[in-house]
Amino acid sequence: IERLGFAVSADELRPVLTGVLFEFQAESLNLVATDGHRLVRIRDTTYSGQGAIGSVVVPVKALNLVARSITSNDEVLLFGMARNHLAFRLKDSVIYSRLIEGNYPAYEGVIPQDNSNILQANRAAVSRMIKQVAHCANSITRQITLGLSENRLVASAEDNEVGSRAHTELDVDYNGDALEIAFNATYLEQLLKHVPTEDVVIKFGTQDKAALVLPELNRENEDYLMLLMPVRLMR
Repeated sequence: IERLGFAVSADELRPVLTGVLFEFQAESLNLVATDGHRLVRIRDTTYSGQGAIGSVVVPVKALNLVARSITSNDEVLLFGMARNHLAFRLKDSVIYSRLIEGNYPAYEGVIPQDNSNILQANRAAVSRMIKQVAHCANSITRQITLGLSENRLVASAEDNEVGSRAHTELDVDYNGDALEIAFNATYLEQLLKHVPTEDVVIKFGTQDKAALVLPELNRENEDYLMLLMPVRLMR
């Protein structure tokens, strides 16, 4: 839950986005969280729903309670649904949660399938460079700009109101077109923090298209995907 709960919206005017989507498929379970700027999807192929197909939205507070109640990594969660409630059966307890009503956005169409500009780099190194330049980003927009060229990543930020500017470069593995794209630094730092591997893979499209932030390798029986929408380049 910690790996996707950070992307849940805090906007009570869109209550369906304040929860996590549980999408039960024939041979997998998708967990999805989004606030409209970020999206995280975890696909678990160990799920066995005995043919049950459907989806529900669970409040993130209930999921945090479930996460705190699990006593070991080997504990098996069993789900049960009745009307507008979902039950989590743990080894020694059962936790019930009311479901959030409403239609979850059709998120699949937002996930790009053809981002062909691919960066691979040490996750910690990329995170450090983002933090370095973010100190000079505008306090409201938090915008930083990434410049990509052959095996080179440039991060920069500036705030014209206070006259601050920062620029740093990093050697990376990059295969794709030269590209300049802007993101909210806070959102990008959060995604990088949750990459579970030493290297991060980021797949870019164009400067106005969502980027995919991925682990170098997925865990067995799991597909972990994070998405970040760019912001308009401010010059």
